[in-house]
Amino acid sequence: MNSMWGMDLEQGELLAKQFSSQAGRLESIQRQVGLLMLATGWLGSDWDFFCDDWGRRLSPQMTRAVAALRDASSVLATQVAQQRAASSADGDTGANIGFKEWLALEVDTLKEGFDSAGELIWEEINRHPLVRVHRENFERIHAAGTALGRFLDSVDDAAKRNLEILASGRVPTISELLAQGVISLGLLASVPINYTFGKDFRFGDDGAVGSFTSRQMTYQPINSFTDLTNLTMESYSENGITITKVAEDQWVVSIAGTQGEVSDFRSYTGTARPNDWQANLHTFAYGQSTYGNAIKQLIETHIPPGDRVLLQGHSQGGDQAASLAADPAIFRNYRIDGVVAYGAPIDCINVPRNIPVLSIEIVGDPVVELDLGGRDILLQPAERSNVVTLQLESKLGALPFDNHKTDAYMEAMAKLNPEQAQLLQNFAERANLDSYYGQHDDGQSKYSYTPQRK
Repeated sequence: MNSMWGMDLEQGELLAKQFSSQAGRLESIQRQVGLLMLATGWLGSDWDFFCDDWGRRLSPQMTRAVAALRDASSVLATQVAQQRAASSADGDTGANIGFKEWLALEVDTLKEGFDSAGELIWEEINRHPLVRVHRENFERIHAAGTALGRFLDSVDDAAKRNLEILASGRVPTISELLAQGVISLGLLASVPINYTFGKDFRFGDDGAVGSFTSRQMTYQPINSFTDLTNLTMESYSENGITITKVAEDQWVVSIAGTQGEVSDFRSYTGTARPNDWQANLHTFAYGQSTYGNAIKQLIETHIPPGDRVLLQGHSQGGDQAASLAADPAIFRNYRIDGVVAYGAPIDCINVPRNIPVLSIEIVGDPVVELDLGGRDILLQPAERSNVVTLQLESKLGALPFDNHKTDAYMEAMAKLNPEQAQLLQNFAERANLDSYYGQHDDGQSKYSYTPQRK
């Protein structure tokens, strides 16, 4: 077989595709500028000058560049086909030494050149003040349109959620309807705000589950309900969720509540932290949120189906614990021993009757009243035979929200009277909590997870 200086077919095909791709890119830029010019309503000598310059110089240059690239792509593709036919006839399908490296370098050089040419043309176009103004207007319209789309989605989500509630045999609660209304009105108000600033603030956008950061923690045996309480409050220091394996098939999932000030606008604007106030609204309104979905994903990833699980959390964490227990994907695949919610408004959440729920509330805690007692639009309170309410008192602070703090709940739990202690014992027996206590085998583990919203 004779060797000859010919074309490396694979690299030739790659170069032809690069020519065609860069032609498409330049043509796309040309089309975008044309659309911007059609959309303008401005008149005057400056605009006339730019239109004349675009029509006489810039646009024809781009048209010629596009045509030249496509012609080169077509010629090279034809040469590749001819070379392949000739090589096949000679029985020579090998690449020639040195040609592959040379052609690869030429491809990279041409690609960089066309990229640079396209960027220079685009920069020259953008430098014109009228184009800059119209690009800003486009950004305003796009940001406002995004908010409007979220508003329409929220109306659709609310309708679907309410139909789902009615199909389950109950009536939507006042707090559910209020949360849906707050989200929809906020989204509607964000339309002019986004337009004014030309930026999507992502108000009402709960986003989706992003990445997780995890950390292995030192396992400490759980010997009492006090240890379970400490485990719940400890989840705040870990910025999210703690999953503790206490035995071969037993797990405790501890969930932190809201992190972010209620008065901070960023708590409603799709921040990276999913357990913000926006997640609260979405959980109330639609029965789910990105934070809840993140916890669900962690459970399904790290806990084998069929294992026993105790769900617990404070504030929004308690809401998420109850919502997960009410999720068919969780209660059908895991044995949920119980739910413990500290300072959480869970009366709207329809946890299956076979799962015991302990709602721990400090008298005067305003957060536990956010669900309005689970009253529906007929003003009927929620009736949950599987929910036991343990009411406590705290004297740590003078302000109402002081009664919602984790320190207040830890202090109150340490001072149970005999009646409260008996109620707690009754729940512990129903939830089989004794089996979670005193485990000292080698198989225990404890991990914290911090989810991110995207």
